[in-house]
Amino acid sequence: MKKKIFIGVQELCGVASGYTKGLRALGYNADFVTYHIPKFKYSYDKYMDIKGLFPNFHRLNTISIWIKLIINALRVVFKYDCFIFLFGASLLPRNYDLPILKALNKQIIMVFLGCDIRTRYHKLLEDENCLLCKECTNNCDEVFKKNKVEYIEKYVDFIFAQQEYAHILTKDFYYVYVPIDTDFWYPVENINNDVPVIVHIPSDPILKGTKYIVEAVEKLKAEGFKLDFRLLENITNEEVKINLQQADIVIDQILQGWHGVLSIEAMSLAKPTVCYLKDIYLEKTPEIPLVNANKDNIYDVLKFLIENKTERISIGQKSRDYVLKKHAIKTAVKDFINILEL
Repeated sequence: MKKKIFIGVQELCGVASGYTKGLRALGYNADFVTYHIPKFKYSYDKYMDIKGLFPNFHRLNTISIWIKLIINALRVVFKYDCFIFLFGASLLPRNYDLPILKALNKQIIMVFLGCDIRTRYHKLLEDENCLLCKECTNNCDEVFKKNKVEYIEKYVDFIFAQQEYAHILTKDFYYVYVPIDTDFWYPVENINNDVPVIVHIPSDPILKGTKYIVEAVEKLKAEGFKLDFRLLENITNEEVKINLQQADIVIDQILQGWHGVLSIEAMSLAKPTVCYLKDIYLEKTPEIPLVNANKDNIYDVLKFLIENKTERISIGQKSRDYVLKKHAIKTAVKDFINILEL
């Protein structure tokens, strides 16, 4: 009998809904339960309205709040056999539910997805000029993150992460191939813009290097290149798809050293996608057809792509083929299932 699978308690770039859809397609009983309504309108199965139940959610020392949290956790603990958690969060604050799940012999998986375990110290130690961390203004408490990871590692059965942000992990981890619904992210034929459309949709303009991208675009315009640059923020998942489908060139990020989910979505649409990739992170997937660019050469890369339509089309097709091979929902989830022995 197949295990009942819990996925939660939050969404990040469609990963939770992707795993849920893929597991169901393969015949598993999987539910995505969230404490937070997904910002970009990703689908979910159940919303546990923590903040709605008690407005003072941030005051975690309040007994009534803890009672509500525990009740909500108990609603699912005995219903599921396997728990897949994302971004370092679980059923209770500070992951206090993990030893309970372990004692109940539940299978526990943690999928880390970036700054939940990325630390400024380790990134700058690796590269003292890492603008991703030098320009980031978010609080980055290294001690807190290391303690959290150490605690989580005691109880989980499997960890999924990527080399780019796995510096503080001490247990072995598996590479995350983010599942993408290639039927939703499908190429549109006969996009033939007279003026090349360049789309950039940063989730965080500082982390994505947006100011350097804008500078390169303005320089190209000043030199007489005709282009339609679309800088978009805070739009829904459907709006993201529509704008990416209309693009000739997509820019993900030029500071981080590895790609985000936007790159996979754009590649699935057969778009040549610009992203900064460090050599040390390419070991796992050296064949990835992203167009490598950083803040120092983004102007040259964009100029080349604008001037070479045939090359853009060729890169786009290779990109679609790559996503179908590595990130299509059933493919990514099958690998996931094999590792977990579900």
